Amino acid sequence: HQAIKAVKFAAGNDEAIELERALRKALFRDARDISHFGVLKDILEENHVATSDVMECLYSGRALADVYGDIKTGEAEKVPGSPAWVFDQGRYRFFGQVDVDSLAFAINGLVQRETR
Repeated sequence: HQAIKAVKFAAGNDEAIELERALRKALFRDARDISHFGVLKDILEENHVATSDVMECLYSGRALADVYGDIKTGEAEKVPGSPAWVFDQGRYRFFGQVDVDSLAFAINGLVQRETR
């Protein structure tokens, strides 16, 4: 999460999304241990995002602080984990494996209410 935050700060959201895909591929397809900083740095380099700005975000703690902020926001909003969907100021709360029909019901209800 820190690496994705660092790339988002330094290079933008599109690059962060691409890095997230690369990290998932490295972990799940290639069985690389992305928890080790050396492996993480290799993946950043392979994806051409190991810039000085990205590395500074990691070394300075800025990326970690933002991840921690996300965790605190989730705790304050009582988000139980990931994946979680919260709609209508908490009226609809879904966690874990949720069927599409339940999500569609909640979203359609909100859209209908907004268009009245």
